[in-house]
Amino acid sequence: MPLIDETGNTYTRLTVVEKSEQSQDGAMWICKCECGNEVIVKGANLRRGTSKSCGCLQKEIVADIGRSKRKYPREDRTRTYKLMSKYGITEDDYIEMLEQQDFKCLICGTEADQQNRALAVDHCHETGVVRGLLCQKCNIGIGHFNDDIQLLAKAIQYLQETK
Repeated sequence: MPLIDETGNTYTRLTVVEKSEQSQDGAMWICKCECGNEVIVKGANLRRGTSKSCGCLQKEIVADIGRSKRKYPREDRTRTYKLMSKYGITEDDYIEMLEQQDFKCLICGTEADQQNRALAVDHCHETGVVRGLLCQKCNIGIGHFNDDIQLLAKAIQYLQETK
């Protein structure tokens, strides 16, 4: 698949400056956030809309939620509060991501209605950037590997060698 040149494109608060030398299952781009910070983001995440800022947007949303906590009873804001405070996305963002993923886990393809819970919001623990929605097993699996690509590669190699 040919490289899509994202240079100069703007996605929410991120403007693509140039292609990064880093590679992580697709092209990575150096982006300048409206707040002035630079961040390296996967091109697919820019196009999907799951990377919107360097993390500053999420911090602003959390601050806004903190100010509004006293306005609404807890039961009215629990899910929305968690999505906004932890991931910086709205309920509508979550539903849009579900639709873009065809209501399936991005790793194993498990359909959202095949499990008894909603797909989990997967995010980078370093940047806070939302990567997509995963079933509970895949999300916990990645978490146990601490998002470490080299460690996951070793696990894959181990499984291949011990068939």
